[in-house]
Amino acid sequence: MLTVLLRRLTGIWRTSEETGEKVRNPSLQTRYYRIRMTQLIEKIEYIVQHKLRNWKVVHINRERGEIILEKKHLIRTSDVVITVYDMPAFRSAVDITSAIKGPFGDLGLSCDNIFEFFGVLGKELEPGQDLSKIG
Repeated sequence: MLTVLLRRLTGIWRTSEETGEKVRNPSLQTRYYRIRMTQLIEKIEYIVQHKLRNWKVVHINRERGEIILEKKHLIRTSDVVITVYDMPAFRSAVDITSAIKGPFGDLGLSCDNIFEFFGVLGKELEPGQDLSKIG
């Protein structure tokens, strides 16, 4: 709860949020799945088209594992870039960058976009073992 409040406060001046290996907020860490990259990209495309309201696929580059999305909010629009990485042993990793268009901060909307997407993806696919903790 405190992290959500802090994100809302920093959202006054911040306009983007991203996931990664080394982030302060553990809920913004890279997600791993036991599925091939090509299958995961297809699953993400399906999820955006059928399960996420106000989300739209703008472009997919299957070779690079990059999916560009647009999320419409009440007044503003967010650009969301999902990057799917091919990992050994038929696994994939997913990172997200979300940024809101406009001159003012996002008030936490970018973070909400990430949580919304991972929430729906988590219902469709079971996350795999966290490979960042191996070795």
